[in-house]
Amino acid sequence: MSRSVKTNPVNIREVINDPEEFESNDLEQSIVAIDATTLNVIPTTGSLIESAERKDDDDDDGTTYFSTLTDFGPKKCGSNLLAKNDGEGAARYGIAEASHSKLNFEDDNLNINQFKIEFAFRTILPNGMLWVWANYNNYTRYFFLNIINGLLQLQVRGRKEPKILIYKSNKLNDGKWHDISMLKKGQEILLKVDHNPVQYLKDVPNVKLIRKRMYIGGVISKHRKQFNLTVPSFSGCI
Repeated sequence: MSRSVKTNPVNIREVINDPEEFESNDLEQSIVAIDATTLNVIPTTGSLIESAERKDDDDDDGTTYFSTLTDFGPKKCGSNLLAKNDGEGAARYGIAEASHSKLNFEDDNLNINQFKIEFAFRTILPNGMLWVWANYNNYTRYFFLNIINGLLQLQVRGRKEPKILIYKSNKLNDGKWHDISMLKKGQEILLKVDHNPVQYLKDVPNVKLIRKRMYIGGVISKHRKQFNLTVPSFSGCI
């Protein structure tokens, strides 16, 4: 039976993670559900976490489903002054140049060959980092999910040149909420935006990366400068 880890969040409105000092801060948390087949993520920041609950799920049968998108509920996003009136689950990014959330996992044996990620975002800007999972020592192997020129772009790199999928849709930087679902099954990735058809990235390479950490909405400024990462941090709500 697979083991699942879940963390319960509180209201979060702004993510302002400044530079390098946060690289060693393990307080960032998320709504995270991990088992052998799925990974569902909505980021939060640890400075506002009031309680966290971890438990094993005994009712998981290990089956992977990709038929419907998750309903993320009241997806709102405002300043900290509005936090009491905002819905749960939406975090604001882009206040600082190095804005991001960092997800640290206790288990470093996450299955990179089969996993699922779901989240929702809204923005009015055409470019930004949404999700990063990489070899952070040099960024030569990675998963990048970005919005580029208003469209969702997935890049996966192993030993050779990156494989790229640009999701064909209307422009997504329209200020409206968009639901994203990504499923990796072996050497194939299925990507879905809202209720549009699933699009595929095939012959996906094996990616050797740091399994215990992911970034949401950007990366630390040290990485951005050292490895010349040109896509800006995400500015908007996730």
